[in-house]
Amino acid sequence: MHISDVGKRLLLLTDGVAGTMTDTCLLQLYFINNLYGATHPAQIYRAQKEALNMLDGVNYKKIKQTLYNLCKKGLIERSSRQRHADFQITSTGKARIAEIFPSYHKNRPWDGYIYLVSYDISTRANHKRNILRAYLKKIAGGKLQDSLWLSPYDPTDILHDFVKQYTVPGRILISKIGKDGSIGEETLEQLIEQIYSLGNLQEKYRDFLRAYGDKKASPTKMALEYGAILKDDPQLPFPLEPAGFLAGSAHTLFQSYFRQF
Repeated sequence: MHISDVGKRLLLLTDGVAGTMTDTCLLQLYFINNLYGATHPAQIYRAQKEALNMLDGVNYKKIKQTLYNLCKKGLIERSSRQRHADFQITSTGKARIAEIFPSYHKNRPWDGYIYLVSYDISTRANHKRNILRAYLKKIAGGKLQDSLWLSPYDPTDILHDFVKQYTVPGRILISKIGKDGSIGEETLEQLIEQIYSLGNLQEKYRDFLRAYGDKKASPTKMALEYGAILKDDPQLPFPLEPAGFLAGSAHTLFQSYFRQF
């Protein structure tokens, strides 16, 4: 594979996590600085140079400009160590990383209920409806049908705050059913698996483990691939995940490459 092809692939992967060139470079620098086995300044410098060279075939001048912009915004800072240019992530940059790269939650408290969220919002407020849908998805909501969503976590308080913040008009109703309940002819387990496409997600995790289990691939590419999968994972309460779900194994593999995740 040519360097330019690799670079384009990295950009496509990053688009599934971040979506901008600025965030692409910031993520790559963060991954490099947190690689196990690359702690010496010269090693970090070589890893940074290799990552930037991989994107060189896409648009080198744009990469250089992006690095300048990252410095200007205070997301990274440049220092000189042993004659090598070394970019360090600032506290502001780390805060940005936390916003754009999904986290795997090891602690998922659950009250044993499933919550149904229904809403009646006028089509004249379509923009607010779209904002609400995006927010429901962000808090692990799954769409049952138009204006009806399911969530394993109690959304009452956060939706109340959300409606006040965005002045969402109309009516939003929240009800709950027990873990042994059902909706229609399907069991709750069947419904959850379909709504969240858990079978497809399991296949993505399986492919990820097969592709990166031997640690011979690019760590940056691996991290972006993992982030893109995790971004689609609703991270349900562990009792609701299918038996043998591979999300935990994928996270363990990811952590074996990187510190501070």
